[in-house]
Amino acid sequence: MNCKNDAFMRKVGIEKLDNKVEVDFDVQRFLPDCRKIRADKYVSTEATAPKYNKYKIPANQFECMNMNCVNSGTLFNGGAKTVYRAEDGEDFANGVITFYVTEDVTSVEVAVSDTQAGTNADKYTVTPGIAVGGYKAVVVDLTQTPTEMGSGWTPAEGYTYIAVTLTGDGETGLSSIAIYDDMEDFQTSTHVKGQCVTSIDGSWDLDVAENSCFPNNYDVNANRSFEKTLTFTKATPNFWRLNPLYKRGTSAQGFDIVTVERTIKSAEGFGSVTIEDMKQDECRWFSAMLADSPCIVDQAQLEKLSIPMSIAIDEKHYVLTDAGNGVTTVLFNAEHIGAKVLISYPRVAAVEEFILSDDAINELRTSLSYVKKHSDGEKYRFVFNKVLVTSFSDAIGTDEDSNAFTITVSIQKDENGVFGHAYRIID
Repeated sequence: MNCKNDAFMRKVGIEKLDNKVEVDFDVQRFLPDCRKIRADKYVSTEATAPKYNKYKIPANQFECMNMNCVNSGTLFNGGAKTVYRAEDGEDFANGVITFYVTEDVTSVEVAVSDTQAGTNADKYTVTPGIAVGGYKAVVVDLTQTPTEMGSGWTPAEGYTYIAVTLTGDGETGLSSIAIYDDMEDFQTSTHVKGQCVTSIDGSWDLDVAENSCFPNNYDVNANRSFEKTLTFTKATPNFWRLNPLYKRGTSAQGFDIVTVERTIKSAEGFGSVTIEDMKQDECRWFSAMLADSPCIVDQAQLEKLSIPMSIAIDEKHYVLTDAGNGVTTVLFNAEHIGAKVLISYPRVAAVEEFILSDDAINELRTSLSYVKKHSDGEKYRFVFNKVLVTSFSDAIGTDEDSNAFTITVSIQKDENGVFGHAYRIID
């Protein structure tokens, strides 16, 4: 008789991460909410008996997973010309106008003018999109060439009038007019991929309720969330969008700091160097050092005097002057004429601006997904619909580990009251 029991159930393990594993983040930002017009807030209409129904609200067709009530009711006007008014037309002259029309509408005419009469206007004829839930979306791109009525629309700081005429059969109506400054406002959806994942850390930790009156149970009243930290060494170039503090700015011109070597020339009793590409409204980041004094470095560093005109200057100082033509002149003591000088300054550069600010962090909606594989070949796709990025690494180092992307997220319950989903991939 064999008294040993060496039989075991078969087990599975978790496969190690490799450089082909990816983590996926989806980042959604709200559309700007600064210029919206309710359909019944018109200044004039040619409809004989317009009716506004506040309960007929189109579904949001311009944003993914925005559960907020962003749209309003519908004006049923039989398609008759209806005029709305908006402020600061100069700001959205190259922007976008959107609204919804009922599904029976086949064509839309929009005229934009600086007067209610619309004598001089830019006219756009638009075909609505596909019907969703009884409504079609309309997009008017003001950068496209319009049909001019009279002398056309001249954008100005005052009121701008928007006349909408619909072609269709039935009650025919429109809803939820919105105006945006730029087509880039619609860059609300971003998919970020991280690769060469080195770790996905975290655990499902649950609190236990006190048992003074009842048996041990989980604390169902806990304000529960779960934390995960993901580390990877490669990412798609749009990874910056994971940082809730980042948002796109509007500046197209900025500066880069450069260092050049110049020879100090003679100019009306001074030594001088001219710089043609300095960003003159940037008063920082400027320094000058004599290049031919390797043994007396501390004395080679010259100091700037914050005086915007030529004055008597000793050998240790210099001043910056602006002649009004975009050229910056650096004035030195005449003793330095003929010497080489190293100048570091802010050079004008074309830029794409990003702003670090917390004023819009609650308009960010991030989702997370990754795959976990078992040793028997089973594959699970985890999806978390609502995560808050609570830590975004910004380190720079000399080795690969120092330069890794480390993202910490807090997993929250989504609109359906669940923290996430795990899908076993069958095919």
